Amino acid sequence: MALSRLIGRWLRYLLGETVYVWLFWPGVLVHELSHLIAALITFTKVTGFSVWPQPAVAGHRQLGAVTHQSTRNPFKLIIISLFPLVGGALLTWLTAYWLLPQPPAVPLLPLGHFSGAELVTYLNSWGHFVELIWSALHFSDWHTWLFIYLIVALSAHLMPSNPDLNYAVAGLIALALIVILLWLLTGLVSYPIVNILNRVMMVVLSLLTPLLSYVLALLLLVAALVGLGALLKHLNRKAFWY
Repeated sequence: MALSRLIGRWLRYLLGETVYVWLFWPGVLVHELSHLIAALITFTKVTGFSVWPQPAVAGHRQLGAVTHQSTRNPFKLIIISLFPLVGGALLTWLTAYWLLPQPPAVPLLPLGHFSGAELVTYLNSWGHFVELIWSALHFSDWHTWLFIYLIVALSAHLMPSNPDLNYAVAGLIALALIVILLWLLTGLVSYPIVNILNRVMMVVLSLLTPLLSYVLALLLLVAALVGLGALLKHLNRKAFWY
């Protein structure tokens, strides 16, 4: 998620705030629609929806918003706040599937402990992924340019906003307290509910890992290219021309 925020910051630096906001507006649309869908599937009443950028106030510009009924349900808080990551991941995969003639296989993130050897293996797999992406691009075909544009737009708006992260953290803390309470209670009644919750979480992670892996692989690629462009612009500004 931090990569998404860096990509957005570097694009602002390269293009300027106004061009960035309007050029990559589809990413805002996907982000806010993801919040909206998450609110609907969790039966949370939506009270407002906007995808129209607002004028900057105190240096901050709101690009879109979904307002909904207040809830203390930790599951709702987590799902609504973080669903743009899932929605963006799904649309990223669909974009590659629809627009690339040969969508490449994605290097999967290892679940659990991420050792140094696994990191090297992942980076090697990612390098092969980049090669496959490059071989699938045909710059005389409009599908390639649409793919590049959509991937950059999605990458720049995957990161939840600061309020989203605050709600998600609040939900995670509440959920952790509930799990601890259940663990204490199950110690008294000898019912393995914590083990059941752990299995459920592992199933959810196993289902999300392919999508999140695809996003991470493409985020790394977009971040490398956009970051290189930002670095070159920075060096060009620092250079002394004679």
